[in-house]
Amino acid sequence: MLNVLIKDDPEKELARLSATNFFRDKPADETKSSYLYGIAKREAQRFGVYDYLASHYAYLAAYAAKMERKA
Repeated sequence: MLNVLIKDDPEKELARLSATNFFRDKPADETKSSYLYGIAKREAQRFGVYDYLASHYAYLAAYAAKMERKA
């Protein structure tokens, strides 16, 4: 099922998000990692720092930043 979060493989989760047009509102000059980090911060502000989605997006942002540095 394509709409289920992939918890153990950040590479597959980023691919899944891209396939669902998750990044369509991302400005062209912004990296995926900073976009995800901004979303994580907004989730944490709204629902608390222990919110599952906030921590999920923060984890993905860290992984994306690591991959951007490698490229």
